[in-house]
Amino acid sequence: MYHFAHGNNITNHMYALACYQRWLIMLLVFVCACTSSYEIPDIEKRAHKLNKTIMCPVCPGEAIDQSQHVLATQMRNIVLEKISEGLSDDEVQEFFVSRYGPSVLLEPPRDGFNMTAWVLPPLGLLVLLITSVVVLAKMKNKSRDTARNAITAPDFLSDELAEYMDSIEESLKNKK
Repeated sequence: MYHFAHGNNITNHMYALACYQRWLIMLLVFVCACTSSYEIPDIEKRAHKLNKTIMCPVCPGEAIDQSQHVLATQMRNIVLEKISEGLSDDEVQEFFVSRYGPSVLLEPPRDGFNMTAWVLPPLGLLVLLITSVVVLAKMKNKSRDTARNAITAPDFLSDELAEYMDSIEESLKNKK
């Protein structure tokens, strides 16, 4: 009987060891499948970065790197061609601006009248912040003044209050 139990423990131990080995093999396969030594070429990195700055003329508000439209696909290919020809990022953007106008850029240029698109939002936030601070300070001062006025009653009210308190005291003495 003892021998049988001992043999069963060995079988259980071997089964557990086999399970651990299977898990280890699956983990190694998973790690190897998820890692890649493939390096993206610099031209493709540049093209992807540029594709994020150029808007698809057919799909307003959508960059050509996200759009599935045929024109966006053609524009992505043109970006790759222009980069391969040695054009700089600005020159590639100018190529598309000359064909589609400045609205093809997702980011407005930072010169001329377009500069207002860059200056007004932070300026508006600053004005809003200053206005909020001034209004809150005035509200705080007004509440202090109101509290002071409530605490310091005019003299005629204090005389009336004294008379009223005296009448209450007399009525309490009369009840006793």
